[in-house]
Amino acid sequence: MQPEDLPGFLDFLREAGRLKKERRRGWVVKVKVTDAESVADHSWRTALMALILGGSRGLDTQRMTAMALIHDLSEAVTGDLTPEDEQDPRRKRELADEAFQRLLSLLPAPMRSNLALLWQEYQQSTTEEAQLVRELDKVEMALQAEEYGREGYNKAALAEFLSHSERSVRDRELIQLLHVLRGAS
Repeated sequence: MQPEDLPGFLDFLREAGRLKKERRRGWVVKVKVTDAESVADHSWRTALMALILGGSRGLDTQRMTAMALIHDLSEAVTGDLTPEDEQDPRRKRELADEAFQRLLSLLPAPMRSNLALLWQEYQQSTTEEAQLVRELDKVEMALQAEEYGREGYNKAALAEFLSHSERSVRDRELIQLLHVLRGAS
């Protein structure tokens, strides 16, 4: 990185850092969680899951971890959009793509292209790694729901999140994990 690239790099990191304060709105709105996890919290645990599970399967854990870390990066610009915020999934995807490109524009070109490829791979689920990270995103949500249930939050409200995860996951091992998780809640 050249010295002239450093201000843009710092701007990118500052923007991305907004995810540490961006609360996951589904928990706040639907479950009334008072100290809901942040988008950064969610992305971190998704990345940890990708690292561990991907490694156990011999997959490219560097790519998986990177995808997990950036999969919600656009929410630093858009905020955490729930399905109710934008009824048209294509429009939601357009908003996310535009926000992601805006963030990438702060970076030097070589860094931009690598992240753009990872974003595209994740969004299109073109590889086994991307497909698994997409499903781990849903499993992490289910795990968080189970944890909120243990903390005493409304289990009926949380059941929607668990059910959504179960409908979204196709990986046999992750389905088993969700069954174990459902039994624990």
